[in-house]
Amino acid sequence: MDGGVGKDTSMNDVAETGANGILGTKGGRVSKGKRLVLCVAGLYLPFGWLLFVESLWPWQAPQWTWTQVGITPWTWTPVHWLWIKLWPILPGLVPTLWFNAASGIGRLRDWVEFVLGGLVTLLLLGGIGWAATRGGRWTLATVAAAVLFSCACSWMAYRLYAW
Repeated sequence: MDGGVGKDTSMNDVAETGANGILGTKGGRVSKGKRLVLCVAGLYLPFGWLLFVESLWPWQAPQWTWTQVGITPWTWTPVHWLWIKLWPILPGLVPTLWFNAASGIGRLRDWVEFVLGGLVTLLLLGGIGWAATRGGRWTLATVAAAVLFSCACSWMAYRLYAW
């Protein structure tokens, strides 16, 4: 054994960043937790329109009441509150509704649709979690896929909301 004399045992930056992770701003690796947060944000943020939809903020509606300090959406209808409460399952609820309509099943009871939407959302989150923690390129592809999928679902949800 020559003890490694004459061999370059250090890894260069290109080989080190291959599929092992995303470099942070200071050259360190981005943790799995931060990658998961990024992917989950890509899945849920396109539904942010729920906070800013028609006539809910003081600069959009004359019926706004200023009875408390701060901006609180007093004019939200019970239907809007339902959609806010459904936000955690909306990424899976929209494909569930679409599948029910496309397969000819039609409308199920609301609680059944909510449970199925929740299960689909859990599957989506599990798939996103698995793919995001595999490495840098997987994380970028997962974020892109989550954002595209969620934007399409968000648009369909807005059309259902406005209907």
